[in-house]
Amino acid sequence: MKRISLPLLSKLVATLLVLTVTLGAMAQTSPFKYVDAKALPTAADGVQIISFNGDLLDMIPMKGVTKMIKKGSSSSVMDNVKPLLKKLKSLDVYIASTPEAIDKLQKAFAPMLTPGLQPSIKPLLMVNQPEENLKVQIVSRESGICCWRKCRELLISVQDEDEYYVVGLTGAFAPKDIQRLISSAFPSGK
Repeated sequence: MKRISLPLLSKLVATLLVLTVTLGAMAQTSPFKYVDAKALPTAADGVQIISFNGDLLDMIPMKGVTKMIKKGSSSSVMDNVKPLLKKLKSLDVYIASTPEAIDKLQKAFAPMLTPGLQPSIKPLLMVNQPEENLKVQIVSRESGICCWRKCRELLISVQDEDEYYVVGLTGAFAPKDIQRLISSAFPSGK
């Protein structure tokens, strides 16, 4: 049996320590400016989390995704989704299905979903259908000046009878692209 030399072992331990600290720091960051990473619920809180960062999104064949979406939606909606997919930097989905998890998720995203709390947060759509027990809210965080304004974050919150979903997208979206998508997906503008 070959023994591992002490310098090699110490380098291995140091590398693992640096990797652990780096991953720990990355796990504590939030992709959303006004959402505290420590407030975000985890799988231990009963929240399902699906996250795609820029590197993972680069590996996804977007042509296949757009074909799949196109089969299930109208062409006008799909035409308005394409510009957003090209500018997507990260995608995070949070799903809560217990009252405790729903409460934690709502509290974590309250800084972005509470109207008027942050001046850079723009409410884009609010649909409240009590008869179907459905509430949809879409907000964006804008930055920049006038004609160079960009939506850095887009947050979609959906609460139905049993579950609460939050879908967060980050990128450099044009406000007009988001508005076109919302207008095509919700033509009545409820």
